[in-house]
Amino acid sequence: MKNIINYPEISVLLPVYNAERYLSDCLDSLLRQTFYNFEIIAINDASTDQSLSILKKYAERDKRIKVFSNKSNLKIVATLNKGLELASAPLIARMDSDDVAFPLRLELQYEFMKKHPEVAICGTAVQILGTDEIWSVPEFNTEIRAVMLFNSPILHPTVIYRKTTILNHNKYEDNFLYAEDYDLWHRLSQDKTIIFSNINKPLLYYRMTYNEKSPIYEQTQQKSANSIREKQLKLLGISPTADQLSLHNKISTYKKFNKIKEIIIAYLWLRKLSKTKVYTKEINDTCWQRWRHICRSSSCSISYLLYLLLPSSNQRFKIIKKAIFNKIQKIITT
Repeated sequence: MKNIINYPEISVLLPVYNAERYLSDCLDSLLRQTFYNFEIIAINDASTDQSLSILKKYAERDKRIKVFSNKSNLKIVATLNKGLELASAPLIARMDSDDVAFPLRLELQYEFMKKHPEVAICGTAVQILGTDEIWSVPEFNTEIRAVMLFNSPILHPTVIYRKTTILNHNKYEDNFLYAEDYDLWHRLSQDKTIIFSNINKPLLYYRMTYNEKSPIYEQTQQKSANSIREKQLKLLGISPTADQLSLHNKISTYKKFNKIKEIIIAYLWLRKLSKTKVYTKEINDTCWQRWRHICRSSSCSISYLLYLLLPSSNQRFKIIKKAIFNKIQKIITT
């Protein structure tokens, strides 16, 4: 049995609900960390399987694992907030019970936060478990704030943050079910003194469990995310109509656009967003990344031509773009 850590540098916040299938993989990955000075705040949210038994067995082996149980199923937000109160370290690392941490995860994130005391929140890229696929993330504060206009720019199970920052901003809120992380980043983004960052290398194996998510879960999460996107747009001084918000949500979720008119309307919307005076370069970049996706994924024959509307310093292309844009305006008005 390993010694108790009296003054941990990191508290790993691990909510657990009916996770018996993958929980051992998760805990083993944490106990293999090259960084030692941490505690695991494992909260069993009234699981009906063997999750609690597994947690207790691991806690007997390693006293860094502290097991707590909710008397009833409080759901993720209340459980996370309970964990924040129970955590004794100044840094909180999140972990989902079905994911697997790289051995260097905590060490590299701890070193990053020590080296960059101005940073309040730091996530990482992930590798999809069982594949070579890597999800990259924006690295710098202004990039992250720009991407937030469309989606959560920090992958929640990879994050490490300063406990005081979260406690000072009302912790997690339950108004945005299954998008509580996106909501938290949105609220924190309104404080310009808060610096976001990502380490753009995978430090977590992320388990894809689409088949285990119910349609109700997906619908609820999307509804929550849509509401947050509307708030993000309003921070830019844009009050979208219902049609504009629907369009923005479609772009944000990488849906395909196969009709000429809707592709053109999407272009005009992104063009409008790209002209914002806030994080001008970064929002411009992320808008055109979305535009590239629309053009490349569309089966519409005009999509390649519209791809030429991407920003270019080449004068010839600028002339072509102007001609195309004039034709677009005629199509829209007819």
